[in-house]
Amino acid sequence: MSPVWQSSADFDFRREYWNKLEPIISKSPWFTVTSLEKLGAVTEKEAEEFKLPLLILKVFFDLSSTFQVLTVQTQASLYTTNPDEREFFAIYTYYSDKIGPKSEATALWAADNAAALRQEARFGIEQNLKMIRYDLLQNPTNKNVETGKEIIFPMRDTVTGSLIELTGNLIEESEKRILMRVSIGNIFSLSTGLKE
Repeated sequence: MSPVWQSSADFDFRREYWNKLEPIISKSPWFTVTSLEKLGAVTEKEAEEFKLPLLILKVFFDLSSTFQVLTVQTQASLYTTNPDEREFFAIYTYYSDKIGPKSEATALWAADNAAALRQEARFGIEQNLKMIRYDLLQNPTNKNVETGKEIIFPMRDTVTGSLIELTGNLIEESEKRILMRVSIGNIFSLSTGLKE
């Protein structure tokens, strides 16, 4: 086990995620949550046993192949009338800035009982919930009609290291972060420090 995961072994990412999700999901103006099941992995067969409407959120966090960037991702599937046909699907992905040089990344994430990892994971959760709130909870948006200016965000793929270009529409921009929707409908929260 890497020093990063040893230092953060007591960090319950899923609990933190669900604790922040519960208050916001109950405030959706267009659908009512009658029960919230906090489960680990659910097979498609098990999902069929739930009553409709059904919102399935698959969440995870991980470090890039260079250990420099933290990713927090949510995959959302919404079934309202047919358990075999989802009416809505989107992926929301948060990328932190690089914590430091590749040679120091593991030590920096693990330092002080993984304080930086915990902080970035919590911020990544907040950003994922912000994207979910924007895209799904406020009202089901038409993902093909984003009105923000068109942008191209060149960055290194966090798995392969190859140069990629995310093309889409700007939702929100600050000095350190860009929120954008790519052409297939997924939303990214990107550190501006990742731009190539």
